[in-house]
Amino acid sequence: MDVAQGEKTLLAPQPGSESVAYRDAKFSRDGRGIYLSTDQGSEFQRLAYLDLANQGLPVLTTAIPWDVDEFDLSPTTVDRMRHERGRRRTLHVLNAATGAGDAFPRLPAA
Repeated sequence: MDVAQGEKTLLAPQPGSESVAYRDAKFSRDGRGIYLSTDQGSEFQRLAYLDLANQGLPVLTTAIPWDVDEFDLSPTTVDRMRHERGRRRTLHVLNAATGAGDAFPRLPAA
């Protein structure tokens, strides 16, 4: 919502034939977008970035074939936890500016 103008903008697409879930929305540090997890176009929850200027929603974790269970933001990175076969297994760190990512060693099974 643009408080100064009193205008509202729908960020999620209107419901259609596909049922889509959006979770864990967090504004980017610069306020120009929102990081969120969604199952749009997939059977898994994936990390995506909603660009508020053009409403683009690129998926950032297309190479991960499991749910992104949760994520957090730091000043320069997006840290995300991958859920694999019902267990939290891998911590990934994504450079928010470049999109480059690294996976840390697998976590012990809990």
